[in-house]
Amino acid sequence: MRVGGDQAGGSDGGIPVTLRVALVLFVFGVAALVVASLVILLRPVAAPSPTHDLSRPIRTAVVLVPIGDFPGERTTAIRDRVAADYHVPITVAAPIPQDPSMIDPRTGQLVAESVVSRLGNWHPEWQDRILVIGLTAADLAIAGRPDWRFAFSFRDSEGLAVVSSARLRVGVDNGEDARWRRFDKMVVRAVAFLYFGLKPVSDPKDMLYDSILRAGDIDRIADYL
Repeated sequence: MRVGGDQAGGSDGGIPVTLRVALVLFVFGVAALVVASLVILLRPVAAPSPTHDLSRPIRTAVVLVPIGDFPGERTTAIRDRVAADYHVPITVAAPIPQDPSMIDPRTGQLVAESVVSRLGNWHPEWQDRILVIGLTAADLAIAGRPDWRFAFSFRDSEGLAVVSSARLRVGVDNGEDARWRRFDKMVVRAVAFLYFGLKPVSDPKDMLYDSILRAGDIDRIADYL
């Protein structure tokens, strides 16, 4: 009588024991390969090594200040990126209102010089070697550059800056992700110049390129210092 099933040495659908062992080993091997691949894919990607000397910052910390209705999640995202990539002590302050005194009544644009002046009044810690950067979604212009229709950012050597996201979208690009990648670069540039004390360069692919005039220029510069 042929007995199969649970009995030791019994039949299992006619599959030889050696073949069953080989199948089990194959399944375990595939599973291990899948797990290893997932570990590699999910491993955090480290930022490239800096190409500029970041060892001697001229300020002690950075404060990001949303202006008006600038989105809080974007402020948090850029804070986290700067902290992770450059080990900068950086915090987010409470939003400040978009005061009418900041706006040019003729154009409706924020006047960069008025913004940093107001920003300095709200955050006098710039006098203690802390960089204060205002973040705005409103269109920005520089009174001292009447030949420019708008500006992406404005920096004051005393330790105040403002960055605008208003003109960072172009007609055909990768949507909001592309816009905020450009914005991140402009904030990092402010940190580079006013926190690390770095100087502009003439290389159009370097993040510190000295002639950013259009969104395409921002796309061409490097993602990291």
